[in-house]
Amino acid sequence: MRQRYLIVAHPGCEIPLQLLARLFARTGLQLALQHSDFSLLVGDRTDAIALPGDSGAVVGKLFDRYGPPRQLRTFPHEATHGLNAGVEQHLIERYWGGYISVRAQAGRITVLRDPSGMLACYYAQTDGFVTFASDASLLVDAGLVAPTIDWDGVGRVLFEHDLPHRGTAIHEIRQVLPGFALVTGSKGSDDRQYWSPCNYLSNGESKPAEDNVEVLGRTVRQVVSSWASCHRQALVGVSGGLDSSIVAYCLAEAKANVSCVTLVTDDPLGDEREYARTISASIGVDLIEAHYSLANVDLGHSVASDIPSPFGKVHEEAYNSVIRQIARQQDADAFFTGLGGDSVFYLTHSARPLADRYLQKGWSLGLWETAKDLSNITGASVWQVLREAARVYSIRSSGFCWHVFPDFLNPDFVAARRKQPLSHPWLERSGEMPPGKQGHLATLMRALNHMEHRDKALCIPLISPLMSQPLLEAVLKIPSWEMCRDGVDRATARQAFAHQLPPKITGRRGKGGPDGFVAQVIQRNRTAIREQLLDGNLARHRLVDRSSIDAALRPGARLRPQDYPRIMALIDTEAWTSAWKDRAARSSRAATCPLSR
Repeated sequence: MRQRYLIVAHPGCEIPLQLLARLFARTGLQLALQHSDFSLLVGDRTDAIALPGDSGAVVGKLFDRYGPPRQLRTFPHEATHGLNAGVEQHLIERYWGGYISVRAQAGRITVLRDPSGMLACYYAQTDGFVTFASDASLLVDAGLVAPTIDWDGVGRVLFEHDLPHRGTAIHEIRQVLPGFALVTGSKGSDDRQYWSPCNYLSNGESKPAEDNVEVLGRTVRQVVSSWASCHRQALVGVSGGLDSSIVAYCLAEAKANVSCVTLVTDDPLGDEREYARTISASIGVDLIEAHYSLANVDLGHSVASDIPSPFGKVHEEAYNSVIRQIARQQDADAFFTGLGGDSVFYLTHSARPLADRYLQKGWSLGLWETAKDLSNITGASVWQVLREAARVYSIRSSGFCWHVFPDFLNPDFVAARRKQPLSHPWLERSGEMPPGKQGHLATLMRALNHMEHRDKALCIPLISPLMSQPLLEAVLKIPSWEMCRDGVDRATARQAFAHQLPPKITGRRGKGGPDGFVAQVIQRNRTAIREQLLDGNLARHRLVDRSSIDAALRPGARLRPQDYPRIMALIDTEAWTSAWKDRAARSSRAATCPLSR
């Protein structure tokens, strides 16, 4: 089952037993730890590890960085000193996984979210209490939050395009960002950062490329094997590309019970069965082949309806519904994906790695080699690559400029948002990074923003092992130009598994996807989509530009390639707003917050 938890922080006061009973009844959770300053409720007590001295607990999957690849159930005796000296920092430095920790000390409660962000951590303040939860719906269902939509927050999500944010699009709900903790006490709450990507750069001391290949391969095997140890039957989604193939291979190498699944569109560009069959056959496991179906797409249902920010695309339900069905048929207890691989292994079409090599190595023959590598990847001439590298080099100290997405948004809203600076603690330090690592950081941040298990109807964990903390730290240390050696993207990862994966997989230079299916969804439902966006909640709150939507979706109008996913996001957001308005209406009719009684 998926990990679910609820933490009610009540420093300095007791929580009534009748209130706990009410929370048990409303959430189906059970008490894992009752402390004088907080109460911890969980769905599965086996995923809660007590901290020394009964000061708190870790909830989720935890692994020892230097131990065997299996889930920790208790802390070893020798870990007591380190944990007592500084729990949060010790967890970050010695352990990893998909977890949150809660600890009470001197009248203050500290809740830490691990750097991978695999376990969500939402919180809300209610009558002097702060309540943390794995799912926003838990806060609502427990009667702790009466939700109201933050319409400016909805627009911010659409405009900032995957920039992680402490706030959500629900006024009452915020989140602890990956690698951060919220410290709360009688005098209020404050954020504290415990992990930063800036701390894992090589600082000019790069290892030989062969060493980086060896470390990367070993780290990938370690994290996948560790996650495999937690589950008896794994279902892995294989797209036919490099990232999911690496995950599938490492699961098989770890002796996990594995089945593979791939989804196919009617469009030949979305038919990856040839490559999915290749990787499945090479590791000796069954491949389940299924099809995307228009019947599974409901324009009125948001795939992100149970999270407090509209991050979904409505066509994703066609994938989700099939995975749910196959997971039941296979009796799977986890669904593994290669999600985040493009970001972790740094698939880039920019000239930033060339600027990095110049910063670290100066003028050299290697500089020309990297320019040619990037030319082969991007299709630009070497001189175009050199000019672009010079440009990003000249502005490197200003940090990474986050790319916003104003398409189809109301011009007045866009103008107002442009006046508000984009912020994230990691971006604030990005000026300390070379340009290539700035770009690498941005892709990692986008991936981290999608780590939450969005499909709440999938009752088993969704695991993206390539986003595990040890792997994030390992790739940040690898110079960006090594990621494009020999004129191929994700070169270090390809080399790390060159002798394990079929050449047909490691030698691929492109990959298909469901773009044709998305086009079918829009073509089949163009009139309905147009009406919903022109007359819906987003239009009423002046977040979308009705004229550009009307022009793009009128019969016979041609869409640009970037318009397809954008329209899917907009229609999903429209459905998301309806879902949360309904949830707010139900909440207002229900009893008042139990913490106020």
